[in-house]
Amino acid sequence: MMMYRVMIVDDEPIIRRGIRNSIAWNEHEMEIVGEAANGQEALDIADRLQPDIVIADICMPEIDGLEMSERLLMKYPDIKIIILTGYDEFEYAQRACKLGVVDYVLKPTDADDLLAVLENTKKSINSEQNSRIKMKELEQQLQKHMPVIRENYLVRLITGVQTLQELDDNQRVLNIQDRCGIFQVAVLDYDSTLEDSSFTGHVEMLHFAVKNICKEMIDEQNLGWTFYNALGQITILFYFQEEKEEPARLIFDLMDKIQQMINKTLKAAFSIGIGRGYERIKNIKRSYEEAKEALEYRFITGENSILFIDDVQAGCHEPKWNDLLKIEKEILVNISKEKEDIILLLLDRFFEQIKSQPAITPLWAKAKCYELVSNLYLAFNDLAAQERRLEKTPDELYHDIHQSVSLSSAFALVENFVREILTIISQARNNRTRKLIEMGKEYIQQHFNEEISVADIAGHLYVTPNYFSRIFKKETGEGCVEYINRVRMEEAKKLLKSTLYLTYEIGNMVGFKDANYFSLAFKKYTGMSPTEYRDSGLV
Repeated sequence: MMMYRVMIVDDEPIIRRGIRNSIAWNEHEMEIVGEAANGQEALDIADRLQPDIVIADICMPEIDGLEMSERLLMKYPDIKIIILTGYDEFEYAQRACKLGVVDYVLKPTDADDLLAVLENTKKSINSEQNSRIKMKELEQQLQKHMPVIRENYLVRLITGVQTLQELDDNQRVLNIQDRCGIFQVAVLDYDSTLEDSSFTGHVEMLHFAVKNICKEMIDEQNLGWTFYNALGQITILFYFQEEKEEPARLIFDLMDKIQQMINKTLKAAFSIGIGRGYERIKNIKRSYEEAKEALEYRFITGENSILFIDDVQAGCHEPKWNDLLKIEKEILVNISKEKEDIILLLLDRFFEQIKSQPAITPLWAKAKCYELVSNLYLAFNDLAAQERRLEKTPDELYHDIHQSVSLSSAFALVENFVREILTIISQARNNRTRKLIEMGKEYIQQHFNEEISVADIAGHLYVTPNYFSRIFKKETGEGCVEYINRVRMEEAKKLLKSTLYLTYEIGNMVGFKDANYFSLAFKKYTGMSPTEYRDSGLV
């Protein structure tokens, strides 16, 4: 149970004694912790006594109740002071209340009146304590959820959807001054992962790891804030409170270190677009849009690029495309002649011509790819559309090209499209499907004792792995991998019955470098281990 600490201040001992003896303090959760004969003495002992409530006469020598109250409340604003005053001192009591005194009691003091005032004072103390507790809890909740609040705020900030009130809240949410410093936005986006990266196929986890790297190097150094934008891209809002001689150099060095760390530790490539710096927080949306625009130029520069908007916009000129038209016409002429080698060479020239243009934009380069695809599709319709539908419609291919993060990836899409058309046209002319299957089977017969894959076979036949797998399954009713395994197992059965080679030697002879894996595969295929099969009477 809480006991409220009470101090009595009066220059008359009989008054102090009367107050002390007129109330059963403990029964009302209060205790007298000390007395003082004047205001100065009260001030001297308040630090030690730490009272919750002070009952003080208004007129006292040295320092009166008014001055004492004012000085006490300046030092201890939570102290509750009750003034004792006579009728002729009523004006002083009013002044005391303006200073922050909670109430006054007329002298001579009536115990019941004083007790009623004390009870009200206790309620006031309780109410303020509860309010403080609630405010503390709210503050703790706010701090707990501050990362989410800040991230939501930052997303609204870069998209420019805040109200004026939200913009005014930036000092609390971000702890910054709008008019003091430079704001600049960078956007990071995934390019690719290396073959030995543990994040291959786990792009969300990779983004999370990259975000943590950025937070460690940016947020924890008080240089800005890292968060996800609405597209899931990692976004950094830089904030330089003091003027930097070369903020662009500082940002480049930071981004370069982050990029190197991503390359080294995560085995991944990320490109970075950086907008201009602005002095007002309301201009952050402009910097963000510039950062996204700069990032688009990785389509030209390739993966792992750091791109400032000023740099990519500086040399943009209208490209020349007459030579492209000539190459495009040659490609279309040779399509009908099925000159695959010539077409692929022309396609390489087409791509090189695009790359050699000075300061081209991503939009222009993609437009040239769209144009070629459209004309190729028309040629396909004329020559072989009735044979089989293409893997992707033009709209789907346009979408994939538009989403490409680099020229090389867009070129790969176009090249694959060309190869697919050539294959289908060839099928329509000479029914190459069965021949391809036979050639694939022949390749398997010649190489089944090696570590071969569908990609190896398809590469040997100059078709895509997906296409070869599909036609193989369709024509034979058996998957290519299953067929390779069957050839190996049948050969292993022959060797087990007709030779004295050890099991692991036979496994190696049919393409299994791991003896245990060979035994498991053989048992799955025949229902017996190699030894059991050799000992059986089966042929």
